[in-house]
Amino acid sequence: MSAAPGGRRTARDDRRRQTLGAVARAELARLIARGGLLGGLVTAVAVALLLGWAMTGLLALGEAETPEFAAPTTAGAEAALSVLAVVLAVVLAVGAARDTGTGLLESSLALVPRRGRLLTARWLGVVLVAAVAAIVVFVVVQLLGVVLRPLASTDIGTVLAVGVIGVAGIVLIALIAAGAGTASGRPVVAILVVGVLLLVVPVAFSIVAVSVPSWLADVLTTLADATPMPLFTAAVNATNLTVSGPGACLLPLLGLAAWSAVALLLAVLALRRR
Repeated sequence: MSAAPGGRRTARDDRRRQTLGAVARAELARLIARGGLLGGLVTAVAVALLLGWAMTGLLALGEAETPEFAAPTTAGAEAALSVLAVVLAVVLAVGAARDTGTGLLESSLALVPRRGRLLTARWLGVVLVAAVAAIVVFVVVQLLGVVLRPLASTDIGTVLAVGVIGVAGIVLIALIAAGAGTASGRPVVAILVVGVLLLVVPVAFSIVAVSVPSWLADVLTTLADATPMPLFTAAVNATNLTVSGPGACLLPLLGLAAWSAVALLLAVLALRRR
């Protein structure tokens, strides 16, 4: 690696130093820095933990009062992960839209001219943050569940499988949000897109399906089930895993992967116009 006469570094030298790992570390540091998304990330984890603990406590109380009542051992953690998915998606979508709308992304492109490398680094940061948040939420909530509702030896494999699938699902939801936020370019639009996609569409389709002919109800129900949040809840459902086997959880995960691929592709196409 050469330098300019007098020991000065040139722009070419700087570009050579911009390996994917170096850019990814810089993007991750920016993502979790104060003034970045740190506050939103902490809030997402805290809300998920509180609701997960509440659900776990209610389930334990229900089992104590009604012995025949038996919820999956991961029910509290599943609820916590679902809450985390929604709140984290909003946080990441707003952050990505803000970066695009304020010109920060364009400034980053000036420093890292290789667009593919920069976007890959940014999304690797999203993956890491989402995975860590999901692991923390799942482990902490499940530990409380073990204290209140002791595990049988046969439950350990199910808990581990739900944990792994849950982390993967959160990562895919996070990528959907990051892609949607980057493509939208405005925080308000990003919130609307994520909210409609994750919550409004499946709920609306399910409500309308009640009052339409059965053939149309089946179509609407299928469409609702194919949206990200129903796919996520199906993927992390321990009952699906134990009753129907791994395929019942892996297929929804593949659906989430398809959604994330579409969202990231839209982000790339939107940036090409800038």
